[in-house]
Amino acid sequence: MVANGIPSAASPAPPSLLMLGRLITASAFGLAVAAVAALVPMLVAQIAVPVRWAALLPAALLVVDALAFTFLLASLALVSPMIGALQSLFTSLVLLLNGSFLPLHLYPDWLAAAARLLPTTLGIEALTQTLFGGWTLAEVWAGGTLPWLLAHTLVLTAVAGLLFVRNHRRALESS
Repeated sequence: MVANGIPSAASPAPPSLLMLGRLITASAFGLAVAAVAALVPMLVAQIAVPVRWAALLPAALLVVDALAFTFLLASLALVSPMIGALQSLFTSLVLLLNGSFLPLHLYPDWLAAAARLLPTTLGIEALTQTLFGGWTLAEVWAGGTLPWLLAHTLVLTAVAGLLFVRNHRRALESS
């Protein structure tokens, strides 16, 4: 049962586990939509995207990083009445700067460095290197992108999980 967007104590499962289940379900649907959204232009415009096994690990880390970012936003939703505006601001900022629309090497150095701290940026960079640059995982690791992506994903996941638990407790105490 959910009251005011907060999972209630009616379930024996921890609230963070309930939220994780929601995120996984939503991401499965989102990945299906993204696959169709990518395939249609590829087929219509005859754009070939190379398929390489080396891209699987960066792609998986990118998905986990995006889910951790969503989990972080869910954590903020527990305590902020302005979550809609914050979600729009943060998501727009990430999309504009993560390298999806414009490669990071075209940014000023300071902006590229700041963009690499945002969720999904390192994942986009590693995917670009493996798919379009033809890099192996060893080269992506040696280049520094893969270790930073792994560290970013782990830290963001941990921070989002801890913040969710803390904010959920606070929300329950104040209601």
